[in-house]
Amino acid sequence: MYPIGQYLTFFLMFFILLAQGYGTFIGAKFDAAGFTKSYLGIPVFLIFYFGYKFVKKTKLVPLEEMDYETENYMSMGFENYRHEKLTVKERLKSFFA
Repeated sequence: MYPIGQYLTFFLMFFILLAQGYGTFIGAKFDAAGFTKSYLGIPVFLIFYFGYKFVKKTKLVPLEEMDYETENYMSMGFENYRHEKLTVKERLKSFFA
């Protein structure tokens, strides 16, 4: 579902994150303790994430620069056939072989 799947997932997770504490808003009286319990994870996550980035001086790596094969896939003895362009007939033949 690329690229719609990634955007859909982001917005659904954002909605779930905000909706987890809806109960604090629908009551007759605002419940500060319930609000804090529901949404405390957001600032804690941000503090740990950016704290780690600051302390360890790490950077975000662009997807184009990530290496998914070295030292994991090929080092286990597998051939690098992931990027081969196979026809449907060849895929079915290799699947049932």
